[in-house]
Amino acid sequence: MDNSSLKSPSLLRYDGEAMRLIILAAAWTSIAASQQYDFVLRGGRVIDPGNGIDGRMDVAVSNGRIAAVQPDIPAAKARRALDVTGFYVVPGLVDLHAHVFGYEGSLVPDKTALPAGTTTIVDAGGSGWRTFEEFRRTIIANSKTRVLALLNIVGKGMIGEPYESDTEDMDPIKTADTISKNRDVIVGIKTAHFSKPGWTAIDRAVDAGRKAGVPVMVDDKIFTNSGRTTREELLDHLRPGDMHTHMYNDRQMELVDRFTGKVAPWMTSVTFGGAGLRTVYLGSLKGTALPCFASPVSGLPMIHWNER
Repeated sequence: MDNSSLKSPSLLRYDGEAMRLIILAAAWTSIAASQQYDFVLRGGRVIDPGNGIDGRMDVAVSNGRIAAVQPDIPAAKARRALDVTGFYVVPGLVDLHAHVFGYEGSLVPDKTALPAGTTTIVDAGGSGWRTFEEFRRTIIANSKTRVLALLNIVGKGMIGEPYESDTEDMDPIKTADTISKNRDVIVGIKTAHFSKPGWTAIDRAVDAGRKAGVPVMVDDKIFTNSGRTTREELLDHLRPGDMHTHMYNDRQMELVDRFTGKVAPWMTSVTFGGAGLRTVYLGSLKGTALPCFASPVSGLPMIHWNER
């Protein structure tokens, strides 16, 4: 018998341990290969109007991106599985009217937006053409929240009176130029808190909006008995696509005439009809036609129509 072919006990132990490591490595590789997602949210109600989804779905995430939205994604396919049964799962919300710069009541985006599920906010007029670069450098560039902006027609931004009524600082050309250089984050123009009579602030904001090709948001007091009326603002000064914020505050807009208590004749009514209440009808007391259009998401009623 050739003893040279026999291995010592230590070598046998070494070979056995190596084999176990090889088997464990292969098993781990197999498990890792099957775990194609970083994590999966299981059992929640997914509401995604953009893709026509409203129901119980699982959502898988990989490399910071939504990788799959399906009725049943096995937990074994993800490195981590979270049970969100009883919760809504929605795309990041958008806050169209926020204040995170300039204004004395400004908030920190990442401390207030993200905890509420809001991933994009629009700062409404905190900065003007004079101060936007500071806003971009200090807030926009340093926030995990996506921060967009409505640029104030006032160059100094929303810093209170007398600055917000300073017509000398309302420059449509410089405002439009600032927008053209920052179109990745500036989405419109804001005029707010103009305390003088007349239409200078709104007209210059609209002029800048026309030059830059962006909409205008108005935040201003409009009283029937103060020289500026809602009818004139909406029909004579603003364009289609412009907007007046705080619309249910009758110091801002008169949906209901404060003297007669009747719906203002220039306001538009909205009615849902047709099969499944999925056709939107627009009507006006002064209108001569009844335009209509389909719901933004074909075949999907608004969420609250399904609530009991």
